[in-house]
Amino acid sequence: MQEQRYITAAERSEAEKAQLLFKQQENINISQAPYFTEYIRQIIEKKYGSKGLYESGLHIETTLDVAMEKAAEEALHTGLEEYEKREKRLQSRQKKVEELWFA
Repeated sequence: MQEQRYITAAERSEAEKAQLLFKQQENINISQAPYFTEYIRQIIEKKYGSKGLYESGLHIETTLDVAMEKAAEEALHTGLEEYEKREKRLQSRQKKVEELWFA
């Protein structure tokens, strides 16, 4: 930048002495869509290897819609809860039938 006259020699010297701070950018998709993110990670790692995945500076865009992913996970959770309730009722009824038959 000094050679192109964007900064002075003093500014260059000051910049060279400055400590560089690096901040890891958080990927919110990992916490909001862990299954989808892991699936994509596996595909990329298989294609480019671990070094390519983690060290080459890839920028990966996907079809992920966080709102739809959240709705799908909530629907799955609700469905599983309902299934468990039905199973408990069925087991209770089966127990009553067995008690009547074998009593």
